[in-house]
Amino acid sequence: MKAAVRITCVALVMGALGIAAGAQQSLSGSREKAPLTMNQVDRAHMPAADRALLDRAQARLARAAMIFGYRIEEPGWACDEVLTPDMPDYLMMVCRQAKTSARGPSAFSAMIARKGDAVYVVPVLYGGAAPWKTAANMKASREIFNHVVPSRIAAKAIQPSGEWMRLALTFTALAGDDSVVLAAPSRNLPWLLAPEPTIQLREGASTRKIEFSDVSRRDGVRIWHLTFNKHGRMLAAHVQITPDLHPQKVNTAEPKWKKLKDVPSPMKKVTPAPVVKH
Repeated sequence: MKAAVRITCVALVMGALGIAAGAQQSLSGSREKAPLTMNQVDRAHMPAADRALLDRAQARLARAAMIFGYRIEEPGWACDEVLTPDMPDYLMMVCRQAKTSARGPSAFSAMIARKGDAVYVVPVLYGGAAPWKTAANMKASREIFNHVVPSRIAAKAIQPSGEWMRLALTFTALAGDDSVVLAAPSRNLPWLLAPEPTIQLREGASTRKIEFSDVSRRDGVRIWHLTFNKHGRMLAAHVQITPDLHPQKVNTAEPKWKKLKDVPSPMKKVTPAPVVKH
């Protein structure tokens, strides 16, 4: 019989490695792990070398974005750097155009090679609407991820003792998602059923499955299911949205009885006389 192993993410790397984590005081007085997220910085706070690279690649970035219908020379566009050590040979940027009176927000992510001229773009939003396939579900997103994350880093990260949650967050950032992930079960009612980060392994199997909950959205919890092979190469991604749990108001007050006046007495039942046959 093959044994299955389910490992819970108890401790992860901190901000120096690209994931922000900490502790917070709950209402009950116990300490709970704060949600995890991938650090992003705007242009003013980018490392000097990365900012210089972005400036040199601006024309290439604009041409690559144009292929997907994005005109970053228009007003309202801003790009933030995603700080992840999982792709040391590329600069990951998430570019967004805020909502205007005429249309909704637009967004894409871009991987800019530190050496050479390569720029890879992943479309996320067009005027508030997602492409016909979301960035998380597109085959191209997985192919770009597998290309820009070196095999040595992916193979090490996908091990039970590796930084598999960081690897997963690198993908969600590439897919344009600002994930806020629960590091542990929460007592917050809307997140009560949200699963904590886990990596699932099965003896003899060649795949690894990572599951975690993104609580950044207002319309519900996004539960991510990512499948990798044993070398850390992504095979599939699936996102499930579950509605938040909200308390329902229940009326516990005693009902108020109303006394009716001048109610006629009920009529007595009339029993017919028996019929006697002669």
